[in-house]
Amino acid sequence: MSREIAWYNLAAAPALEEANLSGSVYACLAEKCGARLVKCEQTIEATTPTQQECELFAFDEPVPCLLIKRHSFAGDGQMIEYVEGLFRGDMYSYRLKLSG
Repeated sequence: MSREIAWYNLAAAPALEEANLSGSVYACLAEKCGARLVKCEQTIEATTPTQQECELFAFDEPVPCLLIKRHSFAGDGQMIEYVEGLFRGDMYSYRLKLSG
């Protein structure tokens, strides 16, 4: 139902390269790398999947998808993580609660 690809700044969190990531990558970043993520910037946009993505999702023809891009930052302002997630538009809804 989705495909996510994540990139990490190994210069800022070198212990991540050899870490056991069978658990939470965020716990590993905070506990083993000293790079606790404190904020992120995220965009959500409509997109048409590539031929390869259509095959991955078993689409007979392209179906609109949601592309979510997220930049996550440590307390010192360094970008630690970049994630792109492609979500089937026919299988997801987006719900957000804000309070102030």
